[in-house]
Parts: sequence; C-alpha cells; structure tokens
Amino acid sequence: MARPREFDIDEVLVKSMQVFWSEGYDGTSLSDIMEATKLQKGSIYKAFKDKHSLFLASLEHYLRMAHEFDKKHLDNSNSPKKAIHSWLHSDLKAVCGQTLKRGCLMINSLNDRAYRDEEVKNLISDHISALEKLLAKAIKRGQEIGEFRDDIKPTETAKIIISLLVGMITLTKGPLSNNQSLKIVNNILKMIEP
Repeated sequence: MARPREFDIDEVLVKSMQVFWSEGYDGTSLSDIMEATKLQKGSIYKAFKDKHSLFLASLEHYLRMAHEFDKKHLDNSNSPKKAIHSWLHSDLKAVCGQTLKRGCLMINSLNDRAYRDEEVKNLISDHISALEKLLAKAIKRGQEIGEFRDDIKPTETAKIIISLLVGMITLTKGPLSNNQSLKIVNNILKMIEP
C-alpha cells in the first residue's frame, strides 16, 4: 500500500515556481528545488516524474494565477478604460517593484524555452489567446460606451497592447522604471481613446 503524500502540492508548485522564476529552467538544479521545497529527490520524482514535468506544472500554476489576475481586472468593469489602465499599471507595478529584477515567468519561459519546448510554447500560446479574448472583450465594451474609438479592431488592438506589455515587462529587468512604464501606459490608452 502506497503512503499518502505528506506535503501540499500547491505549496511545492509555488516554491518551485519561485526558483524557476529566479534562476530559469536551465539554471535550476534538482538540489535547488529540494532546498526550496524541503523535499527529498524521491518525493519530487514520485510526484512530478522529472524536472521538466515539475517546471510545466509550476508554469501552469503561474499562468492560472496570471489568468485570475487578468480576469479580475478586465472582466465586467463599468469602465473598460479604467479597467485596462488598472490592469496594465498593476502588472507593471508588480514587476517594477521586484527586489530581484526577474521579470515575468511566462515571458522568461517564452524567451528561454518556447522555441525548443513545444509544451511550454503551447501553454503560453493558450494563455495569450485567453488574454487576447479578455482584452478584446473589454475594448469592445469600451467602444460601445464611447470610451474607445470605434474605428479600431478590438482583437488586433488587444494583440498590440499585449505586445507592448510584453516589451515593457522585459525592459523592467533593465532600464524601464515604474514612472516610465506608467507614462507609457497612459500613452497606450491615448492611442485608442476617441
């Protein structure tokens, strides 16, 4: 009879996610995961099979949290303009406020792994598609109530805003400050206002 797990899977995912986020996939060793989770090698392999499976589970956990964050900000707001501003600003503020400038786990994984790891690419593609739909829906609502220009295409505009956000988050690892990012957010919104 197998012994029941003596640890919380979600807690292990959060701790592993933090290590992968700080060190990257290639820079993370099993010893790093063992130290962060306080688990032995056998327990990790029994729960996740290998480092790659643990990474995918950690990335999925991160993306679920990111989707909840996106949905909270973008879905069903009375003012889509304020919702998009709040979403962009909150996202950038969280990244700019990091002591260790590690950016975003999704973007880091996109740059480091997606071109050589189909599973990572698919997870990120699915997340971005869901985000595009949420953002396009908010833009369309904004058009309906006169907050945004009616000559823009919501889906294409959502893709542009996401591309700008990815670029800004990448730059926060270096030269982009919180104040600079807020100015850019305001300019993004000015581009789609009537």
